[in-house]
Amino acid sequence: MITVAQTTSVGLIQAFLSHPDIYPDSSDDGTPAPADLAPSVGDGLYWLIAYLSKSARGKSVGVFFFHRSTSTTFEFHVGILKPYRGAIGYQAGRLALEWMAQHTGVRKVICWVETDAPHVYAYVKALGFDREGKSTGSIQHQGVLKDRYLMGQILCQ
Repeated sequence: MITVAQTTSVGLIQAFLSHPDIYPDSSDDGTPAPADLAPSVGDGLYWLIAYLSKSARGKSVGVFFFHRSTSTTFEFHVGILKPYRGAIGYQAGRLALEWMAQHTGVRKVICWVETDAPHVYAYVKALGFDREGKSTGSIQHQGVLKDRYLMGQILCQ
């Protein structure tokens, strides 16, 4: 069974963000080195951890971050450990979105997906996101400017 739980533990969040399964694909040229990451916690910032059990004592499989973009829209970020990319990662993502719908005033969730990351595109599509636009040259990795798709999903009408 997969569960998600909110956390404010900076140490736990930092451990996920700096993990070698997550950091290289979620950072850009402006991201601090893994040891220097300092995640913010507080009002309007939601960090969720997915676990393989009914409680937070289970094995952690991924981290989800939601931050407010407007009064009704949150931006979505995700990091799933490699062994759990697949059915478990999809289930965890759906549960994280459900958690947000139940515990916040979110109506819409958006995310950005690099155009050269088809696995990430497929993941968010499977979670119900639709492509809403494209932003050219909006992120830089290893000195190369890349384009990103804006993806969105209405959670609550």
